[in-house]
Amino acid sequence: MTIFNLDTLIAISILILSLFIFLNLNYKNNAVKFLFGYVDFFLIFSSKLDEKNKIKNLKKQLNIIIKNFIIFILKLTITLTPVLLTIFFELFIKKINFIGIFFSTGFILLSAIIFIIFYKFKKKKFKRYDQTNELIHKLTIQNFPLLKLTFDCEKKFFLKKNRFIKKLFITGYARSGTTHLLNELYKSNQFSSLKYSNLPLILSPKINNIFIKFFANQKNNNSYSRAHSDGLNISYSSPEAFEEIFWKFISSNSYIKKDFLKKHDLSNFDLEEFNKYISLITEKDKIYLSKNNNNILRIKDLSNIENSIFLIMFRSPLEHSNSLLKQHNNFVNLQQRETFIKDYMSSIGHYEFGQNHKPFFYNDNEYKSETINYWIKEWIKFYNEILNTSKKNNFYFISYDKCCSEKNYINLKLNKILNYDFNINFESKKKNKSYKTENNLNYDILQKANEIHQILLKKN
Repeated sequence: MTIFNLDTLIAISILILSLFIFLNLNYKNNAVKFLFGYVDFFLIFSSKLDEKNKIKNLKKQLNIIIKNFIIFILKLTITLTPVLLTIFFELFIKKINFIGIFFSTGFILLSAIIFIIFYKFKKKKFKRYDQTNELIHKLTIQNFPLLKLTFDCEKKFFLKKNRFIKKLFITGYARSGTTHLLNELYKSNQFSSLKYSNLPLILSPKINNIFIKFFANQKNNNSYSRAHSDGLNISYSSPEAFEEIFWKFISSNSYIKKDFLKKHDLSNFDLEEFNKYISLITEKDKIYLSKNNNNILRIKDLSNIENSIFLIMFRSPLEHSNSLLKQHNNFVNLQQRETFIKDYMSSIGHYEFGQNHKPFFYNDNEYKSETINYWIKEWIKFYNEILNTSKKNNFYFISYDKCCSEKNYINLKLNKILNYDFNINFESKKKNKSYKTENNLNYDILQKANEIHQILLKKN
């Protein structure tokens, strides 16, 4: 058969070389970045930025679009170089019919088979968010008009009025065990909570269920380690702190300033809408479960919600601050490698650490975020606010250290608060405490933090 002659074998070799180049130049990544550029350009154009900043950001985004387009064209040229050189060679030699071979039916079918084999067995790095889902996330989570439309539709068609719903709010400074407690409570099947599967149309759970069936890839529910590298595994069915997207939406990001998060005062309308949102999320005869460290910004107003209980997690300040510093450095490195992580964390309102870190209330910390003293001062600020607010009888303080060291501490406490026999386990969080003490540690600041910690322990 002529398909196996020397000319055809040379053509197949050229094809394989081009495919090898194609699969290693990561076209998909560049094409999606190019598309993301247009999405970001649109979002900036429709934002409420002042004219000067808007023009500045639009110019910056336009440069990114042009850069990615040029890179895409260069990659395409490199990929096609072996084929183009072969055709160029044929035009001069005129003895080998490469053009005829390239466009023959048999060769096209063979090319398709080779491409599928190459693509199928190319080693891929598993990511919860593939590039299609990254694009969907950008087009939805930051698109407040779309979120409003879906939220209004959800309320109109699915909201059940006058429901009695108990609410349990978990909060504390990041790295105080709030996520672990959230996951352990959720296992009891007594609660309804926001989950990863509620993305991207986070304000409309029923509509989102329809959306993800057609447009999002959530078929793989395998668990994997979260970006924090702290031993916690998550999947699409895991609960998570996505409630902040509601507050970003309802306030139009008004409390998010350039370099800090200001106190977020809630109106009666805000609270009414939030209660409707809770009703949409919460299944029949279940308790609404929220974990949101940013609720410190609005905790005074939230505490006025009927049938609400607040669990405040805290931890010994030096250990806690070391954990925050370690995680901050971890996310700075991650966000340098993958820019989407920074965009993702900002879009869901998580500014605890990393390149997009914003402190609570104001930004007056004289220390840099790369130092332990910075995080101790932020710890003091956070728990001072909690102590100044927690005057009501629906606040309960929980020591992370006691959860780890005393097996029945958390279960006895929660059984008393919620009148249910829980089986919560913090065994996996026990670790050897081997943090290095910095030479420039400010012991006066640490002493102040330790004094606040003693007050928290007494309340606990």
